[in-house]
Amino acid sequence: AARAFEKAGGLISGVRCQTYRLWASAAWLPKLRRRLQESCEVDVPVKQVYAVVSDVENYEKFVPYCVKSRILRKVSESQFDAELEIGFRVFKESHVSRVTLSAPSLRNLY
Repeated sequence: AARAFEKAGGLISGVRCQTYRLWASAAWLPKLRRRLQESCEVDVPVKQVYAVVSDVENYEKFVPYCVKSRILRKVSESQFDAELEIGFRVFKESHVSRVTLSAPSLRNLY
């Protein structure tokens, strides 16, 4: 998430991240089964976070392993079908999702 904010605008400060290497104690697992998890606290305005997360067309520029992102069809102003292609070395997989945007408001902040 921190990298997303850095690459999406470069002007956002106040991002603190903790990386958990869940595979460190599981060296016996094959490499493809190991996981890396990152958790971040983002001290930025909610509208700015929403702008980055809802910018699906640009995911390929800042989401790790996302090699292609595009909107296939707009259903309405707040709903669309999007395709993401995730790739790592020789592996590629694409997934289509129906995305529904819900702009931030005081009632859904808590």
